[in-house]
Amino acid sequence: PGRSYTFGTFQNAQAAGDLQALHDYQRRTLHLHLGADAEQGLQTVLTALQAAMLQLK
Repeated sequence: PGRSYTFGTFQNAQAAGDLQALHDYQRRTLHLHLGADAEQGLQTVLTALQAAMLQLK
């Protein structure tokens, strides 16, 4: 209340803190920015992963 923060701002701050905590404990992480259309972003990631897996065979 009384602040101009959005829930998205809070989510991003929480994610950044979680990422930093994992790095502090030397845990491997992967940060994906899916864009405004999360469904399309996930489809793009899936397509890229499938193509990469085919290269490993």
